[in-house]
Amino acid sequence: MTDPANSPNAAASPEPPAEQLERAKKSLQQTLWRYRRQENPELKKALEGDLNTIEALLRKLDRFVVRIAVFGMVSRGKSAVLNGLMGNEVLETGPLNGVTRVARALEWELDGEERSLRVELVDTPGLDEIEGEGRAAIAWDVADGADLILFVVAGDITQVEFQALRELRAIHKPLILVFNKIDLYPEAEHGVIIDRLKALMHLEEADGGDRPEKPQEETQEALETLDNVESPEDLSNWQPVLPVDEVVLVAAEPSPVKVREEWPDGRINYIWESPPPNVDNLQSSIRTIVEREGELLLAFNALFQARLKEQAIAKKTTTHLETGAENNGWKIIQIKAVLVTLSPVIGLDLIGGFVADLWSVKQLATLYGLPLTNYGAQDLWRSLAISSGTLAIAEILSVVTISDQSFSVSLGLALLQGFCAAWGSQKVNKAARSHLEKGCTWTDTGSDTVARGLLDTAEEGTLLYRWRSQLMARINQSTPNPSENTEKSDPP
Repeated sequence: MTDPANSPNAAASPEPPAEQLERAKKSLQQTLWRYRRQENPELKKALEGDLNTIEALLRKLDRFVVRIAVFGMVSRGKSAVLNGLMGNEVLETGPLNGVTRVARALEWELDGEERSLRVELVDTPGLDEIEGEGRAAIAWDVADGADLILFVVAGDITQVEFQALRELRAIHKPLILVFNKIDLYPEAEHGVIIDRLKALMHLEEADGGDRPEKPQEETQEALETLDNVESPEDLSNWQPVLPVDEVVLVAAEPSPVKVREEWPDGRINYIWESPPPNVDNLQSSIRTIVEREGELLLAFNALFQARLKEQAIAKKTTTHLETGAENNGWKIIQIKAVLVTLSPVIGLDLIGGFVADLWSVKQLATLYGLPLTNYGAQDLWRSLAISSGTLAIAEILSVVTISDQSFSVSLGLALLQGFCAAWGSQKVNKAARSHLEKGCTWTDTGSDTVARGLLDTAEEGTLLYRWRSQLMARINQSTPNPSENTEKSDPP
């Protein structure tokens, strides 16, 4: 049988967005069905939080709401950008740092060309808040559940902002850089600003978007040279690059302008008026992304979050049922060892030992309620081969020395065969547990299998198409990324 992680996807042609979403829903439903059948009351309680998270992801797909999270340092105008998109002063803004103290979600209905688009906008605390480690943690939790990320800056990118962008990029979500307060710059400089930022984006694309980070002092030195950049050619030797997918200029809360008033009686007054927010470009970019690939973004992100939860479920299951698994395993090991020790027929020993190992693997899968898949099965087959090979060596040794065997030698060789049989079975059981934990997401409807299929159908020019190589590599990891916390809070 073929390993699904290496086999080409037969349905690599683009499919309708509704089908993409439906495939993700079926995957989550199948996952819930499999683990809700667990009868052990203590284990059911331990898995409840993870299963509730998967149910919440399924509800999110049913509602078809694209979640957009806004990040940035303090005083960059994150809340003002969201107010501009909403068309109302919904969020508090002000000159003091830390006006936003908790993550807050806003429902936003955006008019599309063919349908109404439902979006959830999430404002987050500043990532560089003084005594704000808890607020930053909230922000990163929000990033994990977002389908699209906006990162707001308001001038030259600082080292802290650059590092935050790098960390957000590691979450593998589409990321738009929003350059706010563009009204403070002469209009003639707008084109230069966006060219400089896009030049950094293009360098990353040319480099494959996977350049290892340079030491911090080198990164800082390179960032300081950004002020001297006049054209893309000046960036030919510039190493750190801007890890974003798109750059948009906005003026979410333009500075007041002086307006002259002339009255009929000849009086002249000067007043200060605040121009309306200028966020049309950002709104257009969001609309284009949601219309073009909203379903695919929703489906993939839900599958990826479900994948982490399912891996956590598998780990908790094997840990919680470890005692029962060891007891069952020892029974099979003892039966195998006794039969091998007492049996005089070499071929029968080898066949019986192999069958016993396979039975042990099947029993573990049944006990855990975890599926046996082809993903990473080579390690399991290797352990089975080692178990049989070790037993075969012991059997051959007994045959070679049969003419010189006394009773004590025969007994010793028989015990050696029994020991080899038991040792090999222990190795098989350990490999089987690891295989069941790693392969749980690679069933026909598993989250990794379906996510890989969705990436295969991503159309050229979409954000996910650009990310295919990195996302494929991440999906094929047998364990979650160390930076990922599978115990994060449930999505709303």
